[in-house]
Amino acid sequence: MDGPQNQIESKTAIVKRPKPVTSCTDCGAPGYNIQLANGKCGRRVGDKRCKGTNQSAIGENDWAECKACMGEGCAECTGVGWLFLPRHKYRLF
Repeated sequence: MDGPQNQIESKTAIVKRPKPVTSCTDCGAPGYNIQLANGKCGRRVGDKRCKGTNQSAIGENDWAECKACMGEGCAECTGVGWLFLPRHKYRLF
């Protein structure tokens, strides 16, 4: 018998990474907890702690999905799936 219980469907689900909500002002590390915005970055490189601050990055145009991996995470986006679009401190107009 060839019923539904005997059929195996092969489905490949694309699992996109969640969009970060903070970005470090110094090292660019993404963060996923908005409550840590405006606090010190917790990233450590070797025996030194990053001196940056977690800035809020919840604006619609703060992040762009990585085109290389379509949000799944790859070397180009350091596994985040998203690329931070830095805000300009000074506008020229």
